[in-house]
Amino acid sequence: MAEIFLMIDLTSFGRVVSLSILASCVCFATAEAAEIYTNFPPDGSCAITFYGDIEQGDENLFDILTPDCRGGGVLFKSNGGHLLAGLRIGELIRQKGLETAVSYDATCASACALAWLGGTKRYMFMDSLIGFHAAYIADGGEARESGVANALVGAYLTNLGLSVETVIFATSAKPEQMNWLNYPSAKDIGIEAVLLTDADRAWIDSLDSTALSPTN
Repeated sequence: MAEIFLMIDLTSFGRVVSLSILASCVCFATAEAAEIYTNFPPDGSCAITFYGDIEQGDENLFDILTPDCRGGGVLFKSNGGHLLAGLRIGELIRQKGLETAVSYDATCASACALAWLGGTKRYMFMDSLIGFHAAYIADGGEARESGVANALVGAYLTNLGLSVETVIFATSAKPEQMNWLNYPSAKDIGIEAVLLTDADRAWIDSLDSTALSPTN
């Protein structure tokens, strides 16, 4: 179920934009709703926030809500979710020439972290929580690593031009564990990222307020 609202004169990614579309997609009652907010500044770029669990079908919604983007970026806050949807969102991000960011003291883990890697540039704060673990399938209530799924992750990362070290980092933690990325060591494992500072919090907070209060 999707709801779309039109809004005028919003600020996103540090720029004043003329139109914002909010799409709230509730895929399963047991999962937090994934909320995708897309702002279109006059320069043709897109400023997007993706909040909540990644569910199957969100990749299609993401594609629909980012038509003809010429640059821009995606701000993530998500604990992860559906692997294939996350990989496809990352592919779309790269195809559309979008950058990615994780807010300060915010989590982007599992499928979200893989989508974040799709950015043409990747931004993070020192306290951004970006985590990776091995792909798995649920088997009788237990998480069991999937060789096929991890092969898909490896192929995705390789297609993004990332290193073997990155593939190992992204797939080596057990399903119930997490490899947390920290900025000082990111480059050592082949992940180029730009460090955001306190000076960047203003536009992050502005984007958050737009997303959290869409009817204001």
